[in-house]
Amino acid sequence: QVSTGKRIEKLSDDPVGAAYSIRYSTDIVKENQYLSNIEASEEILTATETALSSANEVLGRIRDLTVQAASSTNSENSRASIKVEIEQLKEELVSLANTTYNGRYIFSGYKTNKPLMNDDGSYAITVEDTEGINYQVSENNVMQVNILGTNIFGAGKATEKPKMIADLDNLITCISSGDTEGIRASLQDLDDAQDSVLAGMTEIGGKMNRLNLARNRVTNNVTYLKQAKSLNDDVDAAEAVTNLYTEKAVYSAALQIGATVIQQSLLDFLR
Repeated sequence: QVSTGKRIEKLSDDPVGAAYSIRYSTDIVKENQYLSNIEASEEILTATETALSSANEVLGRIRDLTVQAASSTNSENSRASIKVEIEQLKEELVSLANTTYNGRYIFSGYKTNKPLMNDDGSYAITVEDTEGINYQVSENNVMQVNILGTNIFGAGKATEKPKMIADLDNLITCISSGDTEGIRASLQDLDDAQDSVLAGMTEIGGKMNRLNLARNRVTNNVTYLKQAKSLNDDVDAAEAVTNLYTEKAVYSAALQIGATVIQQSLLDFLR
């Protein structure tokens, strides 16, 4: 015990204490896995939040351009320039819809090996409402860590265009034709698109707060379990050293007594 610092070296040393030690070790492994799941969840949610924040900025810029395009005083060249920029911003939205983290498409539900959208903004896959990716982040606490692309960009199946992209196509058509009323009507569509993105960001914020609480709780659990295991497994160093010297003293005294007994018996025999 003095050399190892452990009170229990084998089950027979303390069967009850050994059982507790095994349980503590198992619980520590489980809690550490929760911490790993929390870290992975935070990374996925952070990547998603970054993509949505960028999408919100893109939509904000498109809205500004739409307000400019709605003016009846715009020249044909001005509208053409606005149209080109909006087309480029639409392509950026498609790119953001296909954001990857660690080689996985974050908006594609279970199909993380496939992009959400084609280059034209139509859905490349069908994402079902049930394709939430769940991580267990603490005891009895399972959290969905992905945001489905259909909840952000609009409902639709493979080959169909979601409402957000279809609305942008309509806006581009209105700008090309000089349809001022149609351009103005597109402002509400853009507001709805931004609301959808902001709702996703708000959801992520709530999940990040939950993860922070879970991390604190799990970290405290690990600390408690390690302390409990140490109290159960480790020896009291001072007590162990005292016992060691006591046993040495008893052993030395026994040897001396034994030697004396043996010596007296031999002399008696020789006589």
